[in-house]
Amino acid sequence: MRLSLIVFILVLSFASQAVRAQAYLADNPAEWSREVAVEYTVSLHRAKSQMVDVTMRVPNPQGTPIELHMPTWRPGKYLILDPAGTIVSITAHHADGQPLTIRKAAKSTWRIETDRAGDVVIAYSLYANSLGDRTRHADDTHAFLSGSSVFCMPTGCGKCRYG
Repeated sequence: MRLSLIVFILVLSFASQAVRAQAYLADNPAEWSREVAVEYTVSLHRAKSQMVDVTMRVPNPQGTPIELHMPTWRPGKYLILDPAGTIVSITAHHADGQPLTIRKAAKSTWRIETDRAGDVVIAYSLYANSLGDRTRHADDTHAFLSGSSVFCMPTGCGKCRYG
């Protein structure tokens, strides 16, 4: 079954320079309250140096391994891109802080080994210096972030599926 990312609910906080979004993974809006949400937080504290920090909280009720995928496309651009190549660091841990093993499985895929059920928190930093192809750019005056070039998509966490 193909699920699509339907809605982002954004809460802007200019004081902390952070954006929070929840991705509800259901095609029918009536089902959003019953679906599991992946929560993204984007921090622009280092935008002056063109760095963007993303934290995502992925529900994992079954405790299965999670794969993260960074798309290689951008809406309206018929060209294979490499936004995963701009990720300079990535870590994962359980919600209680216990670190998890994360390894790069392919050019734009990471695999997180989990040892029990519960939320998994993934934090990554990406270099946002690509204004010309309209994917991601941040500096001390603005931030332009295209979702397909900034947000990793999880698979393998029960109801939390993309595909």
